Amino acid sequence: MENVLDRLREDERWTHVFDGAPAGEERFCQLDYLLLSTSLAGATQAKPAVERRGFSTKATRATQKRFPGVTATTVASDHCPLAITLNL
Repeated sequence: MENVLDRLREDERWTHVFDGAPAGEERFCQLDYLLLSTSLAGATQAKPAVERRGFSTKATRATQKRFPGVTATTVASDHCPLAITLNL
C-alpha cells in the first residue's frame, strides 16, 4: 500500500486542525490517508488534492477562499476530503 499524500511536500499533507492543542504543540497534522495498492499507485504519478475550503478561518494554513457560510466558528468539516484522479 502507498499513502499517496506522501507525494506532496510535508507541509502540504495536513488534513486536520486540533483547535485544543496545547500552546507550543503543532495544531496541523495528517490524520487522513489516501491508500492505493502498490500496483495502482505505480500506474499513476498523479498528486492528490486536499480540500480545505471547509475549515474554520482560524486554520491559518488554509489559504483558499472558504465555502459560503464557513467562518471562525462555523465549519463544514474538521477533516479534509482527499481525492486523486486515476486514468486507467
